Amino acid sequence: MRAFLSHASADKQLVLAVHDALEPLTTWLDRAELELGDLFLEKIEDGIRNASDFVLFWSKASAASEFVRLEVHMAFIQSLESRAIRLRVIRLDDTPLPLRLKPFQYLSVVDSSDPVSEIVDALQTALAQPTRGVRHRFLDRNSELGRIEELINDAETRLVLLRGFQGIGKGSLAHEALRRFFDGASVVEVTAGPSVGPSELALQLHQAAHGTVLGEVSGVQALAAVESALTTIVARGQFIVLRNVHHWLDGEREVEEPLGTVIKQAALHSETRRQPIFLTSTRVPRVSPDASQYLSTVQVQGLPDDHMSSLVSMWFELTQGSSLPPEQGRSVASLLHGHPIAAKVASTLIAQFGAEHLEQYPRELVALQRDLAKTMIGDLQLSVAAQKLLEVLSLIAVPVPSRVLVDASGFDEETFQDAVAGATGAGLAEVTDTGHLAIHPLVADYFWRSHLDSEDYRERAGVAGQALEEHLATIPTSSATFVGLLPVAVRLFALSGDMARAYRIRGDLVGELSQAAITHYNRRQYALAEAFIEQILVAEPQSWRMRLYLARIRIRQRRWGDADSLIEALMAERPHDIGIQHVRGWRLLRGERFEEALQVFLTILIQREKHVASLRDAADCLYSLGRAPEALEFLDRAKRVESDNAFVLDLEARIYQELGDYERALTAANLAVIRSPASWALRHRRAQILSSSGRRQEALAEAQEAVNLDPEQFTARSTLVSLLLDTGARDEAREQLSALQDRAVNGREKQVVDHLAARGLYLAGDLDAALEMVEGQIRRRRNLAPSYGLLVQIRLEQYSRLADRSTASAALLLQQAKRGLADCEAQPDHDPGIVEQLRRRIANLEASK
Repeated sequence: MRAFLSHASADKQLVLAVHDALEPLTTWLDRAELELGDLFLEKIEDGIRNASDFVLFWSKASAASEFVRLEVHMAFIQSLESRAIRLRVIRLDDTPLPLRLKPFQYLSVVDSSDPVSEIVDALQTALAQPTRGVRHRFLDRNSELGRIEELINDAETRLVLLRGFQGIGKGSLAHEALRRFFDGASVVEVTAGPSVGPSELALQLHQAAHGTVLGEVSGVQALAAVESALTTIVARGQFIVLRNVHHWLDGEREVEEPLGTVIKQAALHSETRRQPIFLTSTRVPRVSPDASQYLSTVQVQGLPDDHMSSLVSMWFELTQGSSLPPEQGRSVASLLHGHPIAAKVASTLIAQFGAEHLEQYPRELVALQRDLAKTMIGDLQLSVAAQKLLEVLSLIAVPVPSRVLVDASGFDEETFQDAVAGATGAGLAEVTDTGHLAIHPLVADYFWRSHLDSEDYRERAGVAGQALEEHLATIPTSSATFVGLLPVAVRLFALSGDMARAYRIRGDLVGELSQAAITHYNRRQYALAEAFIEQILVAEPQSWRMRLYLARIRIRQRRWGDADSLIEALMAERPHDIGIQHVRGWRLLRGERFEEALQVFLTILIQREKHVASLRDAADCLYSLGRAPEALEFLDRAKRVESDNAFVLDLEARIYQELGDYERALTAANLAVIRSPASWALRHRRAQILSSSGRRQEALAEAQEAVNLDPEQFTARSTLVSLLLDTGARDEAREQLSALQDRAVNGREKQVVDHLAARGLYLAGDLDAALEMVEGQIRRRRNLAPSYGLLVQIRLEQYSRLADRSTASAALLLQQAKRGLADCEAQPDHDPGIVEQLRRRIANLEASK
């Protein structure tokens, strides 16, 4: 293995020390190897080309070095070619890493007392590792490389087929696998094409095997020459890569020559157990059962958005000579669906139009996607049925059962199965984890347009709409599936020209949709409720009730501008309506404008003294203003009107809980749960109260019930994770934390996840990792009260570990804990109970000194 050491002149002495400490033949360094008269750029290029690892020493000086930038560009280009090298970044100081380099950070010696030794130790270990099994990032293909390694180790595998779209990186992946898993692999590569048949393959393989030109051969002679050359090549330990073998498949994906001979020879030779033949293709061949045991397929997927962002940034800097702001690269990368070629083209579009323009007016990106689709589809020989199925998938554009696709396509079962095999075999469609057939997003627009180009597109849209309408009749109207499919059916009938039917479908269902919207709102499924309301407002734009609920949703979403505009419009229509007056007051309450909100609710109560919602919300305002006794009086008035109103009881429970009167809080919470046992929010309240009163196991059971009632609710699951940590169930806490992370949709929720993760590390005894996470949150001014509280606990635990060994260090930690406690108490949302516990703990430690 050989490393190229890239660095700035200012860091030369450190890098020279690293170079001298390593084996002479394992590193390439300009000062050590460049001689007078050498062509500088050519030597650098050769050094990078022949390196297995590119090691970048990152510092303030290297960030400003034009030569370092040139070397990094060369390394990136090399990483995109078939002989990709592993990139490693060693940080010498705190100079920020550009986005394109972040995936390759390998080591930081910023705070090291002996950076040379630390770097040498790390590089000696890395360079001594055998190639097999190395898992360094290569275009984020580690999952595919892992699968290839499994196949290499499987004695049955004689051929590895890398299947994916044109230009997705199949050939590069084949070479990277050979480089990683076979030290010094020698490769014979042939690229198939429309004009490359048995004779042409025989000529190229014979040249590689014997170094001579084969005479003119054809037919049986050509295949015999292919057999002979293959035997010679694999016998002397060389590897064979045959690219684009889809050119050797017919329209039904049946194997044609010379691929049939290649497969047969691979099965015959024992050497291919250790050195399989690599094939790349856009389609999966149909092979006999006997041959299928020797042929294993790896699907080459598109790159994830974060790596696409790095590629876009790299190409932008390479082509434009300036850096691209990270957020611009990220915003465009998400529209490229993981295709590497798209990254290069998109960088040019960003330079021409700007990222913001491409987001707002994506015409150029749509054209890019269309061109990519043509490239990916290329010369695929799709059957008529497969083409029609792909058009139907692009037309419906949402997951539907196979039965709907069969009816929408007008196929019988056998034709449908053949169409599915053709579409999936070509990589243009796939079966999702939910079991639905889905078209690849990059080709969806292509087939949508091919549908519109057909003369009977309106008739076909009507048939698809009919199939979907029949399916809708089997689905509960309150389900998320129903509201997702309804606009599709309307769109299909509109496309068919049957506008009357489109309006009728939506109009007939307005009543049921309204009830479903209210049900979802009351269950706090606001996004789902909004989806139903939007469908209703298309049919009935002036629906007062639905606009009122939409205003409430906007308030819960804290979209204040949208909420205010909607409330203003509704107030103008009906200024004396109690419903919109209450919504206006509630918007002020949720915006923490308590005095203004209280005046609105009091005005409503003058008009209607038994308006329970206003009594409850007035109580909420009073409590928030520090007037708890008055708040409880208003709640008593509300209970005299509705003694079992769950929302009134829940607010009463919260007030008593925060006042520390857990007995009364639990009484109110129990009554609320009896009134509404299926409410996750009320169960969650009871779990919090039980936890505050020290009844952790009961609280844990209640929190679990809240999660069971609504698994998607973030708040209930976060409480469950916290209780699991408190009760020592760390393994289960880790599982729930993973599920919680998947449900964190905004910054506040992600902060909660980070805090719980830090707590888990602290309780597991990993104080350094916990401290790093907590200090990161504090630096970012996030989740401050809980973060300072956890910081104090960490410092006190560190104090306990050091008290007997280092008095000075322990005293410093105790002072840091005191400062953290003061910072925690200074936060308006701190928990007084936790603060008091920590204060007593510090006092006890000081008393025991």
